[in-house]
Amino acid sequence: MTDLRIEQTPRPYADHHACCLYFAEGTCGKCAARCPVQAIDKTTGHEKEKCRMHLAASRHSVKETYRFEGYGCGLFPCETRIPVKAAREALERGELPPPPPPIA
Repeated sequence: MTDLRIEQTPRPYADHHACCLYFAEGTCGKCAARCPVQAIDKTTGHEKEKCRMHLAASRHSVKETYRFEGYGCGLFPCETRIPVKAAREALERGELPPPPPPIA
């Protein structure tokens, strides 16, 4: 524990959906297609209880496989194969988007 004060990282957006192509433009939907338990739907959004149940059920397997107390499927929202609006805009400007992080 600490009482260290840390500056908040400024966000380049006001809404947590801003980088999502589906919410921004009605396109994409890759996250819904990749969700291992179909907890993301274009009409109903993120079904948090379905997601939570999957995370709880897979917790032991993650610990056994990766040897840490992990919690998450690793596929949403920041997996490398889910496009983001910033990358698409860079391509539209004729620029290359930054490379995806390496898959560990």
